[in-house]
Amino acid sequence: RAEYATVAEALACGARGASPPLPHSLNIAQTIDTARAGTGLSAMQLSEVGAACVALRQLARWGASAREHSPRLARAAQRADPPERLLASLGDAFEPTTDADARLSSESFPKLGRRREKATAREKAVRAACDSLLSDGAYRARLSGPSARWRAGRLVVAAPAGRAEVLGPVVSRSRSGATAFVEPKPLVPLSAAARAAEAARERAERRYLRALAALVARHAPALEAALDAAGIVDG
Repeated sequence: RAEYATVAEALACGARGASPPLPHSLNIAQTIDTARAGTGLSAMQLSEVGAACVALRQLARWGASAREHSPRLARAAQRADPPERLLASLGDAFEPTTDADARLSSESFPKLGRRREKATAREKAVRAACDSLLSDGAYRARLSGPSARWRAGRLVVAAPAGRAEVLGPVVSRSRSGATAFVEPKPLVPLSAAARAAEAARERAERRYLRALAALVARHAPALEAALDAAGIVDG
């Protein structure tokens, strides 16, 4: 009888055009299990947990406004409110990327944002120095090709193997051995600084992701209870 009354309320809400908001699939049970196991979560997985928390909060607010006309649904919806700490930490913690992935938001994590800016600036300095070298016709004449490429975290140029080492440290060689890929000497200190800045950025990202995954694990029971309540509302 109670289930019938809940279904009746849901149908009545639909007829009034006031159905409970469910803007997210809430399909994060496996992600919660992964966090609980302590194996870590990716930025995309954490982003989905954050989006689910935002959706659960919207549902809970709907419940607060629907108590008069849909008391059963409203009670379940209000129980779907996510843990406040999770919502505050994950709700706006991520930003989209150009490849439809997610990454930690530089605005929400300003220290990380500054590390990103530093890494980008150091990489640009390497590129600018390399472009300056390649603009010199005499320097280009010593190479096997007019352009540079990234190899093993270094910007390298191709040169005949026999005279490559005078240009800088050899990073790799072609399969035939006839061509060596060299990091030009003027780039060596700039490249080292760029790699150090990038490594610092990566360490910071991993630290934040580990901390957020641990937060999900810590609040897993409350989050699962909220999801169960949302399941009642969704029927």
